[in-house]
Amino acid sequence: MLLLLSDMVMGQTEILSGRITTTDRTPLVGVTIQGLQSKISVMTDEHGAFTISLKGDTTIKVSAVGYNN
Repeated sequence: MLLLLSDMVMGQTEILSGRITTTDRTPLVGVTIQGLQSKISVMTDEHGAFTISLKGDTTIKVSAVGYNN
């Protein structure tokens, strides 16, 4: 699983956008991205893209069925 991010999550409230693909750049659909401190989560779309609004310094967890951490 490859995670591409367009913004760093620092500061008060940030929008984190990215795309999740396999190593051969095939988009992964339905991957969950969760802000652990805020409990907010989103899923990737048909292009592997996602956008999530996070507050403060937040750790994210990315999970998908069939993939190991």
